[in-house]
Amino acid sequence: MSEEIKLQIARTLMSELLASGPMKAATLKIRMLKDFEARADEPFDVAFRKYPKFSAFLVANSDLLEVNRPAPGTGNDILVGLRAGCSDASSSPVKSSSKSTGSMWRRPEVFLPDHLWKAFTTSMSDSANVFNRDSSELKVVGKSAVSTLGRGWLEIEPVTSADQLSWIAQFADNDQLPADLRSNLRRIAGESGHSGQTNYRVDREAGDYKELWRNFRANSVFSHVQRWCDKWDVDPSKLLVPVSAKSQSSLQSPAEALRNALIHAISSASHDELRQIQIPSTLLLNARRHADAR
Repeated sequence: MSEEIKLQIARTLMSELLASGPMKAATLKIRMLKDFEARADEPFDVAFRKYPKFSAFLVANSDLLEVNRPAPGTGNDILVGLRAGCSDASSSPVKSSSKSTGSMWRRPEVFLPDHLWKAFTTSMSDSANVFNRDSSELKVVGKSAVSTLGRGWLEIEPVTSADQLSWIAQFADNDQLPADLRSNLRRIAGESGHSGQTNYRVDREAGDYKELWRNFRANSVFSHVQRWCDKWDVDPSKLLVPVSAKSQSSLQSPAEALRNALIHAISSASHDELRQIQIPSTLLLNARRHADAR
């Protein structure tokens, strides 16, 4: 059974259970654990293992649900109800006062190959990534050489640092996230610049909601790519690949995966960050042996 069908079963169940009014989150979880397995023939915790806590699953479906969290220290229970205008699981995402991000929290239906992800998320001061609309070739050239390239070459316009910080602020804007998490994320979003270290800090702060943040950021990047394609009249399918095709297109040996991850980390880091990195060669060799053994 596909993830999409499992999610539809879960959303239909929640709509049915909450049709008569809000319910305590703990009670809803007990009912979901029982009823989902009866319908899907698979335990709920197995089907949605990527959500460490039930509360993270609720937030992932915030276009359908409204989660009311009690004030800290009151001892009251979290209440879950259907969002106004969403009487069933097939309702479209609703723009509400709680600034629900709807499908932005969901697992993306497309992905960017690693080299294109890097091109659209990494800014370079003296160089530029250019894409050929005919051959789909991507290469790096000096800024001054962009205008001299032949027909069909287009400069990739990466997401700006300001935009990446604004995504963190938008993610924190959802009032169904825990208050302390929202506060910490807003503090990061208010900083002066964005780097690979920023993403690491957001991942760490997000904790049980890390999967939701990664979905949100990926969908934001893909929206940026779509706008770039619209601007230059490029077929998006030349860049954005359906998730169903990922397993065939992204097969790498463990050694290649390790090498690409290190190259991406080094190329994304600032000079100051690189100066602070000290990785013993023995550690890299051990990691390589471990990767080859898998």
